[in-house]
Amino acid sequence: QIEAQVSLALEEGLRLTEIHHLTPARAHPGNAAVVVLSAKSKPGERREREVPWTAHSRDCLREWLDFRRIMAPTHDSLWLSLSSFGDPRAPQTYDQLRQSLYILRNGGPWWGWHRFRHTYATERLRAGMPLEQVQVCLGHANLEQTLAYAQIVSSDVRVEADRTESEFARLIGVGA
Repeated sequence: QIEAQVSLALEEGLRLTEIHHLTPARAHPGNAAVVVLSAKSKPGERREREVPWTAHSRDCLREWLDFRRIMAPTHDSLWLSLSSFGDPRAPQTYDQLRQSLYILRNGGPWWGWHRFRHTYATERLRAGMPLEQVQVCLGHANLEQTLAYAQIVSSDVRVEADRTESEFARLIGVGA
């Protein structure tokens, strides 16, 4: 379950509340994409977006759903309770989801669940995904929100330019 949740955050860029509100039907690996109810909807508004699967994330969800089927829960929540109290087939609450992920926080005070979204956005941009498409996947209302990740990636350009400076100068015939 944790591996499936982490893959949804890290590889699909989903917010914790979006992961919590997924249903088996919306996160079914047979779907072309994960169908997310946006956490940033206004009151009374129901915004959805589709986030394309990565192969690994799809496999994680497939394995999780196979196990979930064996557990035969009586609810439509994607997640089972990880609490040591009561029936593990009971739906996991948002607070239980946060607690179950606490173990991942031992990396230090700088770490947070939301960092997976930052990693998703930054690495998608580094891989060449257009900024507008990253915006859609993250569910940002405007491009300015997503531009913060582009500024992070632009620092990569400076690092690479510095790293390749001497070879570049040699190729164009300048410098010693």
